Amino acid sequence: MRLSSVLSDAVLLKLFEVEPFMGSKKASWGTSKPVEVGTVTRQYYCKECNSVRPFISKKKLNCLVSGPDFISIDVVLKCLDCENTVENWFLLRCANDLFGQAPSVSIVYCNEHLGTSASSLGPNNEQMQDLLDRADLGRRVGLAAGSLIYLRKHFEITTHTAAAGANVPLTTSKGRRRPFAEILKDVDEMISIIPHEFSEDGYRLFSELSEVVHGDANEELALSKFDALRRLVVGVFENVKNNSEFTKAANDLGWNTKGNI
Repeated sequence: MRLSSVLSDAVLLKLFEVEPFMGSKKASWGTSKPVEVGTVTRQYYCKECNSVRPFISKKKLNCLVSGPDFISIDVVLKCLDCENTVENWFLLRCANDLFGQAPSVSIVYCNEHLGTSASSLGPNNEQMQDLLDRADLGRRVGLAAGSLIYLRKHFEITTHTAAAGANVPLTTSKGRRRPFAEILKDVDEMISIIPHEFSEDGYRLFSELSEVVHGDANEELALSKFDALRRLVVGVFENVKNNSEFTKAANDLGWNTKGNI
């Protein structure tokens, strides 16, 4: 395992054996050096993209030796789709030889500085309701694209947030964004987020949302499907929110069971 995987998961106090990254030459406390550990990837809600996005680091990170068993690592992560950045700081402890061939490390402390660029995992219940309100308004004034674009955004945010909670990757091994169909399929297989009535048509209905948004569908026909599409979107949200495996993630997101969605 590379150290980047340990930092990406950010599990505290769990010991992991990793590939050597400090080199064989000993370094005293206070020594700063660049280390190549692979790309760190963490998921945040990007406020510029208005959706859950992977934030990725450069492969070379800055490491400070804090003592014979401790190091600290600063990681700047950039949104995959825009210029927003966040900063993570990790304090790690090594249980054996930090400069050996198989160091065993654990994260003692992790601090995230998200600033105004991002928030943890996803938006709160109020923001999700706002997307539905905007969709309903668009429907009332007869704007198919104007209404369905908010339903699609709601569907994407919920699915990507569930993927982050289920450790389903949003990117390929080369750091490129995975197709939404693949992410939706993987998440649904793990926690069944598609409501039963749409179990065979979940992605097809999302495709219809996309066709309207891109102007490839009849407006009148699209509006006639609004109610069914809205039920799908809300059903996915409720399934993720109410899934017992995601209680902690839901709390982190600020989702509660009293929302008026």
